[in-house]
Amino acid sequence: MPKSETFNMDCLEAMRQMPDKAFDLCLTDPPYNVGIDYNGQNDKRSDYREWCVQWFAEASRVSRCVVFTPGVVNLADWIQFARPFAIMSWFKPNQCSPSILRGFNVWEPILVYGENKYQIPQDGILESITMQRNAAFHPCPKSLRTWAKLLRWFARPGDTVLDIFLGSGTTRIAAWDLGFDFTGYELDPDYFREGNERFERHRAQGNLFTSDDTPKPTQGGLFTEKLTSNAPKA
Repeated sequence: MPKSETFNMDCLEAMRQMPDKAFDLCLTDPPYNVGIDYNGQNDKRSDYREWCVQWFAEASRVSRCVVFTPGVVNLADWIQFARPFAIMSWFKPNQCSPSILRGFNVWEPILVYGENKYQIPQDGILESITMQRNAAFHPCPKSLRTWAKLLRWFARPGDTVLDIFLGSGTTRIAAWDLGFDFTGYELDPDYFREGNERFERHRAQGNLFTSDDTPKPTQGGLFTEKLTSNAPKA
C-alpha cells in the first residue's frame, strides 16, 4: 500500500527544508492568477511572477522532473523565464472558457522540466472535461484521468511524487490508485480539509480505475501502453 501524506502549509517553507532531489516527480497545477477567486487570493501580476520564480526554483531543486499546467495566459512568461524541456498539449474539446480570439479556449499547455528518464508515447492528451461533483469545492479541479495519464508517463513503480499545490487533491488520488508514494502541500485550510475528505471517500470506495485504457503500473518498471497506437514496446 503506497504512502500518502499531506500538509496544510506553505509549499515554499516546506521545500526549503528538503534535500536536493528528494522526489522523482513534481506534478502540480499552480494558481494561474487570472481573476479566479481562490478563497480571496488573486495577486498583482508582478507579485505573481516573483512568487512563481521562487516556487519553481525550489520545485526544480527538490524534484528530478517537474510537470505542471501554467495556463495559456502565462505560457509566454514561463518560456521567457525558464525554457522547458518539452511542451505538451492537453486538448479539451468541450472546454468553454473564453479565448483571446473571442471564441473558446480548448487546449491547455503542460510544461516539462528537468530529468525525463522515460519515453513518452506522444506530446498531447485528448481528454474532455467531465463534471467532478466530489471536487466541486475547488474552482479548477483537474481531470483525474488526465492526471493519471501524466503520472503513468512520467513516473515508474517505486518513484516518489510531490504536489505542491494540492487543491482538490486529484494528484493524490491518482498517485494512490497507481501505487505511488505521495506527498502534497496545500496552504488553504478549507481546500486542505475538503481535499482530505475527498481522498478518504475515494479510498473507502477502492480504486475506481477499471477500464482497459486506464494506466496502471506493472512489475519491474515496465508498462503495457494501451492509450496510444505508437506506444513503445515492453
